[in-house]
Amino acid sequence: MLNDLLSGKNVLVTGAGGTIGRSIAIEMAKQGARILFTEIDKTKCESLEKELRQYHTSSHGFLSDITSTQDTDGLLTSLSKDRITIDILVNNVGIDMDTPIKKLDLNEWRKMYHTNVFGPLYLT
Repeated sequence: MLNDLLSGKNVLVTGAGGTIGRSIAIEMAKQGARILFTEIDKTKCESLEKELRQYHTSSHGFLSDITSTQDTDGLLTSLSKDRITIDILVNNVGIDMDTPIKKLDLNEWRKMYHTNVFGPLYLT
């Protein structure tokens, strides 16, 4: 049955408070997955936790900044302490800059790299 396609699977979605991550988390919850997610914005985290309660699965949001190795280490420690293994990782988190590439300063390049590349690789 399609609704139980992910039943019993633990899914971790990074940056789940945004449009794409939120949609991924909801769709996977509809398919029976246990949803674990990260979000940097407390309000978005709480909102998604509330929304996911309507599905017949469990969920938990973590306030976490993908660019912080300390946050990532804390997340992994928490999961390990609770004996949770991740079956599916969706590295959704990412940013882009509205500034043309030629005009980005070095700090903007670093922020984009740490958010889009290093942070997800470190988590993986």
